Amino acid sequence: MNSGTQKPRFNPRELIFLAVLFSATFVVATGIQMGNVLFPALSRLLGVPVGTVTLLVSVWAFTGLLTPLFGPPSDRCGHGVFVLIGLGSFTIGNLLCAFAPGFIPLLVFQVFVGLGYAIFNFSASAVVGDLFIYEVRARAMSLVRVAVSVTALVGVPAVAAIANWATARAAFGVVGGLAVIVLFLAWGFLPRLPLQKAYASSVEAKVSLWRSVKETAQQRSALACLFTFAAWAMIPTGVFVYLAAWLEQTFRLDEAQVGLAFALIGVGGLIGNALTAAWTDRLA
Repeated sequence: MNSGTQKPRFNPRELIFLAVLFSATFVVATGIQMGNVLFPALSRLLGVPVGTVTLLVSVWAFTGLLTPLFGPPSDRCGHGVFVLIGLGSFTIGNLLCAFAPGFIPLLVFQVFVGLGYAIFNFSASAVVGDLFIYEVRARAMSLVRVAVSVTALVGVPAVAAIANWATARAAFGVVGGLAVIVLFLAWGFLPRLPLQKAYASSVEAKVSLWRSVKETAQQRSALACLFTFAAWAMIPTGVFVYLAAWLEQTFRLDEAQVGLAFALIGVGGLIGNALTAAWTDRLA
């Protein structure tokens, strides 16, 4: 542990970048996590079983598989550009969901939401790598990721209360409206051009991507890591998908009360992310 030298601090410009990325991550994470709370409400609103509504999770998973396709063009065009593209797709999807007349249109509109979430996720991480020096990069990334835990603590209970007061459509509308705000903030403050020249052509980028896939498939340790991450992701997903329905049926809770129950999940995540943000760079 390097305790003899003091780690550099964020300058005012970097604090603005952190605030914008934190706000955008909070809104995007709220738009995804609120589905876990709204599944029973959407089931009643659209007249379909809860098991059918959970197909939305499959949509998000499928769009996530498309993420590697956007990596090479993001490197060439600028990671900030793809932050805007992700936020734009996410915004359009939520605003359309607010007026979805049935489950099938909602499922189609959620493709825009899932795709926007997937593109924004990797682009925001890449932007942190662009804008922050190595000595503070992990701290910056951890602070941005704290927004995900704040989502469970604040964002999800808030949209659940809105859905309980109005309808689930209103929750989509509120998230879409907030997404418009963070989209304009990102447009105004984040750099959109690549910070360094991309020397790889589109053909070279595709070859490199395919080579990386082949090399990963040939390494047992890499496959074991991928399997572990996949299993780790499946556990909370499988629990959260039906947790709201179970809470409603077992304890007769409404959407607002279920949202408060989900807030407890955010407490542990917030503590973990805060500790990571405070100690990662110090231990490096």
